[in-house]
Amino acid sequence: MTSGAKAAQFTMPGGGTRTEIVPTTASFTEGQDRWFRFSFFLPTDFPTTVNTWQLLTQWKNDGTGSPPLEITVRDGNLNLSGGYGHPAGSKLFGQVLGPAVTGQKTDLVVHIFFSRDPAKGVVDIWNNGTQVLAGYKPAGGTLYPTSSGTASVGSYWKMGIYRDSAITLPAKYTIESARIGNTRAAVGG
Repeated sequence: MTSGAKAAQFTMPGGGTRTEIVPTTASFTEGQDRWFRFSFFLPTDFPTTVNTWQLLTQWKNDGTGSPPLEITVRDGNLNLSGGYGHPAGSKLFGQVLGPAVTGQKTDLVVHIFFSRDPAKGVVDIWNNGTQVLAGYKPAGGTLYPTSSGTASVGSYWKMGIYRDSAITLPAKYTIESARIGNTRAAVGG
């Protein structure tokens, strides 16, 4: 663990679906440019090889539905995915960020330009200091548009375990630190 850091640990029994927190931050809205640093530890028995959805963190749209952006562990990899809950129909995507490493800390720096316009919404990600995603534009944007079914004014950051109840193995993971800033330097990445 990072010296002097405070941590949060999430524990999920087999068949469980959700253990999450929502940090007290402002919503992320159209045209905002934000940086996130998210350091976490997956123990050696974390179920990394599941072949269904298992989220560690998400940038959730206001209202109901699946998020525009999420970090998942699936098929042995750490992934950026999302778009399933887009109000105009699924804009599902997945980008591998590298192996889901257990037994050591993983440090992600995530840069998001929030936009409903897929031509403007951009994501950049560094995994343990190495850029693994540059200028990625999700097909549904990085925010969902407002619709009668979704009151999507903005998104907010959630962290913890959220997964398919078909996963029968227990899981635990620890967030060692989480930061939000207007620049990369502000999050220390």
